[in-house]
Amino acid sequence: MTSQELPDDVAYEIVSRTCLKTVDSCKAVSKNWHNMIYETSFLPLYCARTKNVSGYFLKDYKHNKHVTEFVSLDEKQEPEWAQSFVGKFLGPNGHIVASCRQGLLCCAKRLGRNTRYYACKPTTGQCRRLPTPPRPLSTDACTSIMVVRSSSSSKLRYKIAHFAGIFDEKYRGEYFYSSECFLFDSDDWKWRRIENVRMACGEFVGFWLAVTAAGSIYWLTTQDNVLEFREADESFRKFSLPSLTRDYKEYEAKQLVEYRGRLGFVCLRKNDDSLELWVKELDSCSGARWRKEMEVHIGRVEMYEFKFEFCNAGILFMKAFLEAVFYNVEDLSTSRVRLKRAYNPTSIIQFRSDFEPVELGGRRRRRPT
Repeated sequence: MTSQELPDDVAYEIVSRTCLKTVDSCKAVSKNWHNMIYETSFLPLYCARTKNVSGYFLKDYKHNKHVTEFVSLDEKQEPEWAQSFVGKFLGPNGHIVASCRQGLLCCAKRLGRNTRYYACKPTTGQCRRLPTPPRPLSTDACTSIMVVRSSSSSKLRYKIAHFAGIFDEKYRGEYFYSSECFLFDSDDWKWRRIENVRMACGEFVGFWLAVTAAGSIYWLTTQDNVLEFREADESFRKFSLPSLTRDYKEYEAKQLVEYRGRLGFVCLRKNDDSLELWVKELDSCSGARWRKEMEVHIGRVEMYEFKFEFCNAGILFMKAFLEAVFYNVEDLSTSRVRLKRAYNPTSIIQFRSDFEPVELGGRRRRRPT
């Protein structure tokens, strides 16, 4: 029986009980299945049925110490695995550098004058120490991790991309801001340098976290452009944000998001507190093509801060005063979670995971203390 022959309600029941890897594969079966998986109601039901995890790590920094807190989509108390990971492993000297949607985190932990880096799957308590990078992973915004493919059901192959430093460079008679780029591949278990990234003087990757979607990593630059790293050929390219949103007098809180498996861009209109969502469409000779997907009036959410993420097509996650808010853009309802530690997070890190052990690569080590 093909996907066209399977009734929608039957498909919904089947897919909402499968593993994460199967859910991701089902998105490519048909347009109907893709839309079904991104429905507002699907993710909460899926997590309830499978006990898999969907939520956000919030990162704060207070009194020279890192503070991390996990907020779950089901709005319950912080789960035991998260408490153990944050309290026993990260502690005040550790923090999350980057994450991917397969439950894998890149973490840094300061030990004396040295910093060690780890690949971790918090839900299973697994950690592997990574080789020391050629340059310290100084800022989270300049680092991203992505799972590129799995050679087996348990082994993950992942890559970590990192920009290191900014320096002036003269290239073909012109001056640029350049950054070294290093790439870690779990198959080789080593860092290697790839091409320098050159941008116009005054332009560089900003302080916003990278977004991974459709086989690429995307960074927002300080000049309203998007820098893309294509994993398939390990190349870079740059394209602009929607032209209508480049006016700083009318728009603020610009950031990239993942939306329905594609690159999205959100910005806030100053005059009426409406959040605009744009989605990247087909590429053309002139660059990327954007389509405005929706406008959401969020003025009714009191004292929100300029940090937004989409849990799925219909639920917007945002940071408000001393609390996190899940905002349903369809019925305009809100669900609030009182924060216990990370009151003023500098970063919101989306996290999705199951509880199946995986092979992280490298030599096996005991979990660090």
